[in-house]
Amino acid sequence: MRSLRHFDLNLLLVFEVLMRERHVTRAAEKLHLSQPALSHALKRLREALDDPLLVRTDQGLQPTSRALALLPVVQQALAALQEGLAPPAIFAPATSTRRFTLATTDYFEEVMYPAFLSQLLGYAPGISFSIELITPEVLSEALEQRQVDMVVGLDSQSSLPSGVLQTPWMHEELVCLAAQHNPHMGEALELEAFARQPHVE
Repeated sequence: MRSLRHFDLNLLLVFEVLMRERHVTRAAEKLHLSQPALSHALKRLREALDDPLLVRTDQGLQPTSRALALLPVVQQALAALQEGLAPPAIFAPATSTRRFTLATTDYFEEVMYPAFLSQLLGYAPGISFSIELITPEVLSEALEQRQVDMVVGLDSQSSLPSGVLQTPWMHEELVCLAAQHNPHMGEALELEAFARQPHVE
């Protein structure tokens, strides 16, 4: 066979239909081609693959051993092309049963996830989630490889892979609680002073 670059991939569809029909006229009708056009395509196939592929006998066209070996390969290739070129499916929340993987913090999982899920299930009752904690591997690999669908609770300063969209969802302020008469507390608390104090976990 010549280089794939010089091979007309449309001939693969002709080959698959001819193998299915084993009849030039019926195959031409299936492909909406004239019989001479299909005969010419078969001739080009034979030349490109250096094999007769289909041989005329008393029982009609019969495939050669090379054609029989090629058929599953061609069918698999055509199916992959069909799937790859098909328009993406439209996500319908009301009927979806998709399972999403969500990476988040333990704080979000414990405090906010129940309310988040309850509200979301009002729009998409059939979906479900698996939860995992945010790790460097999630940010560097899992998002790009689509092993994780969404990350929630990420610091806005975190570095993300190219092509990953980020949008603010909520803002929170950190609050430090201390005894009312703690002599080390004032109007403001510097990080160094905070780090020197004993803490309750």
